[in-house]
Amino acid sequence: MSARTRTKVFHIISSLEVGGAETVLVRLVQGSDRSRFEHEVVSLIGLGPLAEPLRAAGARVRALGEARTAFLRPSALARLHGWLRESRADVAQTWMYHANLVGGLTARWAGRIPVVWCIRQSSLDSDIPLSTRLLLRAGALLSGSVPARLVFNAASAATVHQRHGFRGAADVIPNGFDTQQVRPDPSAGARLRAELCLAPGTILIGMIARLDPQKDHGNFLVAAAQVRARRADVHFVLVGDGHPPMREAVRAA
Repeated sequence: MSARTRTKVFHIISSLEVGGAETVLVRLVQGSDRSRFEHEVVSLIGLGPLAEPLRAAGARVRALGEARTAFLRPSALARLHGWLRESRADVAQTWMYHANLVGGLTARWAGRIPVVWCIRQSSLDSDIPLSTRLLLRAGALLSGSVPARLVFNAASAATVHQRHGFRGAADVIPNGFDTQQVRPDPSAGARLRAELCLAPGTILIGMIARLDPQKDHGNFLVAAAQVRARRADVHFVLVGDGHPPMREAVRAA
């Protein structure tokens, strides 16, 4: 038996900005049994605000670079290769398309470390950017040889990717949430209404999502207009940032 009693998990993720996959990674590390698991996290693009909660949960956290394409430089890939070999990880867990390809291939190069691809896209519309379509195609071609396992966060994500040619052993693990944190908070609601100059008790309906066509803000705005036509006392708030053109379109709506 190895002298190391904990399983070492080496995570590779596109960034540590606030986002869905990034916060799931934080919750995963925070919820792990430290006597059984050891985590190391590498961000391809900068550290971002989620680096500190990961460190507080006991993970080692590093970044390959700050520029959006820094991780594609040969020197950065060589550094990632060295970190993987140095870590002697039991498994490499990669998150989202960029990290799945870059991290998966580098992990195999570093010594055939078993790789788990985390895929978290449930909708692949025809208008997705060309770069995403290319990543999707490359992922489908490599899915049968690079990862030891695919992990999807929803059955719909597994179905749509299998339809696009992804293959191999797969699991569906839904997102986990701490129900003690995600629950109504009257004091927080009162503070938000005060910040928006709304009277206490005002009906306020919110949507929290990045500004991206896949999040369907347009449908939310259509529904909001229909409600406002009947109930002028209801207010709506959008929380999130994203593509500048879409930000302007939402503001103009």
